[in-house]
Amino acid sequence: VHLSADERQRYDELSRHVREYMMRRRENDPGFTWEDLCKDVGSNPDARAAMRSYRAKMAIEERAEEKLRVLEDLFRLHAGSPCLVFAGSNAMARDISRRFLVPCLLSHCGKRERLDAIQGLAEGRYPVLVANRVLDEGVDLPSVNVAIVVGGGASTRQAKQRLGRVLRRSGNAKAVLYEVVTDDTNEVKRSRTRRANDAYSRTRHRRH
Repeated sequence: VHLSADERQRYDELSRHVREYMMRRRENDPGFTWEDLCKDVGSNPDARAAMRSYRAKMAIEERAEEKLRVLEDLFRLHAGSPCLVFAGSNAMARDISRRFLVPCLLSHCGKRERLDAIQGLAEGRYPVLVANRVLDEGVDLPSVNVAIVVGGGASTRQAKQRLGRVLRRSGNAKAVLYEVVTDDTNEVKRSRTRRANDAYSRTRHRRH
């Protein structure tokens, strides 16, 4: 998907701020790295400002408005099939939950709330279940054959766990995983890293 004009303008401004900070630091220290910036956040106001800009641009690519439009299309396409949606942040998970009136599971959700949402998906009361990382592992889920990833890190381990949510029960070769990725942002690189996992060959993988 693509950022809107306003989203793109703000994203580029934030990217420029981070890039200019790194360039200034490297004028005096050519070996200055992103890890060094992270270490400086606690003591350097400029480093904190650069980190805030970085997090703000991450939020823009994670919560791009067009992702919600694509999700609506995918929900219609797979109407009648239970669907898992994996968000990359609590904020995006809540955005999806509010937009489509579907349950949202986050790490702080209680056991009763979690069980109700999972049972609701299994029984067909809820067509969609949205989560950040709470479903990545250690949660017993009903069998589904549709999953949509709208954000996340570059971890291939996380990707394998998420794929297992689709394939582990029935071994259904028709299971499908969608990735909704914001074009011309760092999400593209993270998506490519995730897809390096061999487990992705087990799905009919579609990138949007």
